[in-house]
Amino acid sequence: MTELVTSYRQKEKDQVLEQKRVRFEDKNERKTREAIWQNRLTDEREAFSTTSTTDGKSLVLETTEQCEIIRETDNRHSEETANKAEHNVHSKQVPVETSDNYEQSTAPKSYKRVTQNSRPSQVVKLKLLKEILELPDKADQCLPTAEKVTRPKKRFIDLGSKNLSEIPEELFDFREVEELHLEKNNIKSVPDAIEDLCNLRVLYLNSNNLEELNSVISRLTTLRSIDLSENPIGFQFPVSVLSRLVYLTDIRLYSIGLKEFPDEFCRTMPHLRLLGLSNNQIRELPPEMDRLRRLKEIYLENNRFVEFPYSLCSLSQLEVLDIEGNHLYRIPEQIAGISQLRELHLSRNSIAQLPDSMFLLDHLEVLNLSCNNLTFIPDSIQWLKNLRQLGVNDNHLTALPYRFYRLESLRVLHVRNNHLTRLPKRISRLKKLKYLDASGNRLVGLPLNICGLLELQMLALDDNRLRAIPLPFANLRALQTLSLSGNQFPEFPLSICALPSLQRLFLGQDGGRPFIKLPEQIQNLQKLVELYVDNNQLISLPHTLRHMTELKVLDISSNRLSTLPPTIYEMTWLETLRLQNNTLMKLTDDVDKMKGLKELKITNNTLEYPPQEVCDEGLAGVLKYIEHQKKLRMYATRIQAWWRGVMVRAGLGPFDTGMKAKKGKKGKKDKKGSAKGKKGKGK
Repeated sequence: MTELVTSYRQKEKDQVLEQKRVRFEDKNERKTREAIWQNRLTDEREAFSTTSTTDGKSLVLETTEQCEIIRETDNRHSEETANKAEHNVHSKQVPVETSDNYEQSTAPKSYKRVTQNSRPSQVVKLKLLKEILELPDKADQCLPTAEKVTRPKKRFIDLGSKNLSEIPEELFDFREVEELHLEKNNIKSVPDAIEDLCNLRVLYLNSNNLEELNSVISRLTTLRSIDLSENPIGFQFPVSVLSRLVYLTDIRLYSIGLKEFPDEFCRTMPHLRLLGLSNNQIRELPPEMDRLRRLKEIYLENNRFVEFPYSLCSLSQLEVLDIEGNHLYRIPEQIAGISQLRELHLSRNSIAQLPDSMFLLDHLEVLNLSCNNLTFIPDSIQWLKNLRQLGVNDNHLTALPYRFYRLESLRVLHVRNNHLTRLPKRISRLKKLKYLDASGNRLVGLPLNICGLLELQMLALDDNRLRAIPLPFANLRALQTLSLSGNQFPEFPLSICALPSLQRLFLGQDGGRPFIKLPEQIQNLQKLVELYVDNNQLISLPHTLRHMTELKVLDISSNRLSTLPPTIYEMTWLETLRLQNNTLMKLTDDVDKMKGLKELKITNNTLEYPPQEVCDEGLAGVLKYIEHQKKLRMYATRIQAWWRGVMVRAGLGPFDTGMKAKKGKKGKKDKKGSAKGKKGKGK
């Protein structure tokens, strides 16, 4: 019996010793693991530092959260191992784990997956990752030194304007990316690895130094839009590459020096919807253009077309046609075949006449005919019932069509710089008109019914011969911008002051009849934000300006102002004040009370205070000078007060009578004492 008890106690002692040994070994094992972990990180850091790019970008580090996950996983694994060891002690199975098999058995799964099952290129460089993932500049402060991580997915990556000389190889690991921006860099070639971006749909390579296009791009079968503009590839147009991308819908080839457009391209692009060929040297388009049946938009601005491309007239699905800045002199009758056209831009050509068939385009909403040689617009323009914008600036028009008022959908009308002497009498029928620019014509008056344009928001009538504004002008309750510069008004039109919604008023009279004064009623424009009365002969400003609390910009330059009213300094909400080219002699120190002021122009005056050279520096110079002068006056006042005190204490100042009074009391005491002396002597 005694032997059994002894054996049992010995067994208990062995178990306790075994537990202590396991705990000791486990503690040492943890230290060993941590040492292995740190050594491994150091080795990887050194190994991957040799693969860094030439621009010195450091390796990508994992985020703090990912580090914590890995370390928590490791600690959890250690705890599980310790618990398992304790359990095995009781079952007399105590496996001891060595540092050699730790790499396979105890490494956290996230770390193991990245290191074993992932490609080495998934280690992205820190700076590049910050650009791609749009991390803040100080993101590297919260990242550990160097560890591989599983990066988040990105479907949109913008590396434009990053001064890249080549496309980083690490970028091609983002296989899920669908839109990639690499514009405005110095990239000279596209590497073969770009084919790894198997989900890419939109690729911007414009404004680089590409001289040729890698044929591997043709393997990007998911690509739908590509921009190769502003690259020197025009003499080697990549027709063989792009023609294989049969599912392309948008191609932009602006400013690449292209002289002709290959017909092969037209035969292999059945899905093309947008074709941009502006700013090239193309003279004509191939007849095969009519095969692009799904084309919606084509841009041919600033090329060398002399004749309108007839092959476009059969593209019935075309909606936007821009052929500005060429040498066209006429428009063919067949243009009516582009039946779905919504926007037609023909400005900056030499067109002198318009065919009636052009006005059969029922869906046309925007028509730009500016800068041509038109002398009239046919009455058939009235057929464009859906026309919303019409631009005929810089032509030779003397009048608008009689039935112009039937364009009931018109919202924007530009007839600047023509020879119009009047506006249509029925212009008020254009109920939806919001913007009317008739500047630079020969208008002598305005029709009375112009006040019926109740939705008009902007009216520009600069550089005409207007002498009066209709009195019912206040009916234009939606008007926000009014420009009447360069006209012949004998005095400020008072009807303007009744516009309730006016925010911007231009009355600079450079070339027109100048105003001598502004009316007091200008304060009624309570919503006015910008007031321009430059190039007049104003001698003074009305005091009522201080009631215009919404005013931010006041331009009274090139007038005859010699002083500013004190109320101008009370307009603390003013942001821009332009006073140049006047006869001002002085600004008061109250300028620094205008706390909202951001711009002060006061050049070309005769200022004595502040000096003109200070004022030429603008607002900053004036405020600095005024502050300095205030400090000097303050110091002078203190010195004067100190000196006055010195003089007073010396009995030489203006208050020396007080000192004499004290002496007088002393004198009385002397007399009193002497009297007592006499009295005593008498006794």
